[in-house]
Amino acid sequence: MPLVTATGLGTNILIDAVPGGPLAELASGPVEDDTFVGRLIEALEAHAPAVAERVDPQAFGLRGPLDYIQGALTPAVRHAHAILPSGTLALAVGDAWITNDPLAAQGANLGSNCAWAAADAIADGGPYDSRFGARVEEAMWEFAGPLTAFSNALLQPPPPHVIKMITAAGSNQIVANAFASGFADPVRTAALLADPDAVDEFLAAVA
Repeated sequence: MPLVTATGLGTNILIDAVPGGPLAELASGPVEDDTFVGRLIEALEAHAPAVAERVDPQAFGLRGPLDYIQGALTPAVRHAHAILPSGTLALAVGDAWITNDPLAAQGANLGSNCAWAAADAIADGGPYDSRFGARVEEAMWEFAGPLTAFSNALLQPPPPHVIKMITAAGSNQIVANAFASGFADPVRTAALLADPDAVDEFLAAVA
């Protein structure tokens, strides 16, 4: 994907690696050595050949020590409300409440939806006590729960019906468009991918 750097427009390659998988060393190992670029190209050739074809080995490389970032996280769900020592209610939304793996690209969806739910509850009036916080958390979880399940499911080996959906997307543009668009509606997509019968009905409708 294109990326604006300190020295101009560049290209960014994002690698999401599962611990212990074939790309884990690239995502967490040393970068600033003479072998990294070669190892990255070899990984692209093995796992993303269409991307590898776009790489010019003579021109491809890191522009500088600030042009890469590595990280790892463990998905977690926390309580979304707490009473501070002052007695004031504090609400957590988005990433401050739930840490999702970025694979599903749901950070903005989670943050914006939680903010709207919290704002609506605040606008309805207090008292802003622990019971209020629990109600807000419950309201936010109606969206955040399926979103979290969707994000976590993508970290696991896909079941047969999900493989069927992905395979169909590889040969049918309508299915591909619907699958990609579903990332903007994680609640609906989570329900679809959790139900083998729903996937069969969807693919039959497309056909």
